[in-house]
Amino acid sequence: MMEFCVVGVFPPPSTGQSIAFKNFADEFLGEYEEVDVSGGGGGFYKLKKTIRYLTAIKLIVSNNKCVYYTLNSGGGLYLDLLFVSICKLFKRSMIIHHHSYGYINSKDWKVGMISSVLNKYDYFVFLSSRMKSDYNIVYPHSAKAVCLNNIFQYDLANKSRILGAAGSCVIKVGYLSNLTLDKGFDTICDIIRRATGVEGMYIEFHIAGPFADSESKALFDSLTDAERALVEYHGPVYGEDKDKFFCNIDLFLFPTRYENEAQPMVLVEALQYGVPVLAADRGTIKDLIGDDFTVGATENFSERALERINEMSSSKTLRLQASQTASTHFADLKKRSSNEVEDIRRMVGEVTSRVS
Repeated sequence: MMEFCVVGVFPPPSTGQSIAFKNFADEFLGEYEEVDVSGGGGGFYKLKKTIRYLTAIKLIVSNNKCVYYTLNSGGGLYLDLLFVSICKLFKRSMIIHHHSYGYINSKDWKVGMISSVLNKYDYFVFLSSRMKSDYNIVYPHSAKAVCLNNIFQYDLANKSRILGAAGSCVIKVGYLSNLTLDKGFDTICDIIRRATGVEGMYIEFHIAGPFADSESKALFDSLTDAERALVEYHGPVYGEDKDKFFCNIDLFLFPTRYENEAQPMVLVEALQYGVPVLAADRGTIKDLIGDDFTVGATENFSERALERINEMSSSKTLRLQASQTASTHFADLKKRSSNEVEDIRRMVGEVTSRVS
């Protein structure tokens, strides 16, 4: 018996949120009814999205199923409010998985209304205890709450990484993302410019991902020949190409200022490969990688990154130690997440026990 109706955006497109959403459903919910409410490619995006939501509502109204769902951001929250309200009107138990910090950073009345219609038979899933605490301060609610780090999707055994860079005098710095200003690509270009021509600093920048705004492409094109000589652009990388990317770098930078940033899966992937990380303090990033590897809003990311690069480039031993620390941290996170996984399984059992 399929006890869950899973309503959300499924890959493709393969975004961090869509991948995590599907992986959660596959890992914890058994067989389920899937309704992909993405608008898909091509024209009539809003019409197709609306039709898919109507399909989901018809399925939920006509069948006594639990609902697994994740909230949108921006204008999509209007659809969320309508959909959740209908689910609760028909007394369906819901599990709502939070993957955005946007409506926590800036209070949104629609999320407040969604929280108010939930009851003790519903659950919120948060990415960390900090996210849960921050949400509860902004939005009072009666739903139960559990936490689950995105690391549940990754194997404990670290990826095999050949520390070629760590055995040479060249330090290889990586950045993988949609290349936008929100994701800090302008900061990456600033670091490249500052590093160019610095005596005694042997560095390569490995950049991967699609250009997603015109400003970032213009910034990249404006790099001088000397600056471009330090850069290898890999384009979008998936599968084996992504494996090779992480296997070939010594340090991963992530200077994001994206409003909705919560817990970027790319940081978990870097740690899994034993790659040390330096990232901006957004969403739950500090919970994930720790204070020492997080750059606060009042700090200059470029300066911190160059200090870190200089330290690692001066010592092969330090590079190896940093990699070992990242691997150990990944293993510790994975071990701690085992309790969260058990909490999720108990939650699913409790929710499905009320389905007649």
